[in-house]
Amino acid sequence: MEAIGRWWDGVELWVTGLPFALQALVVMIVLVPLAALVAIALDVVVTKGFALVGRGDPHDGRADDEDGPDTAGGPRPHTTESED
Repeated sequence: MEAIGRWWDGVELWVTGLPFALQALVVMIVLVPLAALVAIALDVVVTKGFALVGRGDPHDGRADDEDGPDTAGGPRPHTTESED
């Protein structure tokens, strides 16, 4: 654990020694992909968790029955077939 602490201290010293613009660039290069991966992983976990308890996304476009997608809790549009 001490080796990790020393490595991290070295990284911090290197980053703080850079000019501000380069500090911001380095942080963005590391944090933006990391934050995107965390967001994707969290989305997958939450989606699977809701699926386990039977609560799917009502806006995902998948139908619970063969009549077509649900209209977010509102009434389904009424369509009539014209007889020619």
